[in-house]
Amino acid sequence: MADPPPLPPQTDDRTAAALAEAADRRRPGRPGEVAPHLVPLLRFTPSAAQIDAAQAFPSPPETAAADAITDDADGLAAARGIALAVLISAVFWAMLGALAVWA
Repeated sequence: MADPPPLPPQTDDRTAAALAEAADRRRPGRPGEVAPHLVPLLRFTPSAAQIDAAQAFPSPPETAAADAITDDADGLAAARGIALAVLISAVFWAMLGALAVWA
C-alpha cells in the first residue's frame, strides 16, 4: 500500500513572519550599526609573511629586568610619595573644613 501524501504545513501569522525573517538572525538594529569599511579590518587574518616578520623581532634580554630591580636603591620611594600626597591632601581638607566652620 502506498504512503498517504504529506500534509501541507500549517502556517499562521507568527510562523509566516518567522519564516520571512529566518535569513537574518542577528539582533535587531545590528545592520544599521556596522560600518562597512571596518568589516575587513575586524576580519583581518595575517599572512604567513606577516607572522614570520612579527616573530623575527628579538626578545628582550632577561638581565634587563634584573638590572632595573637592582638599580632602584630606595624601594620605598613610591610609598613615601603616596604618604606625602596623603599628608598634603589631609592638610588641604582640614583647611577647607575650617573655612566651612568659620565662614
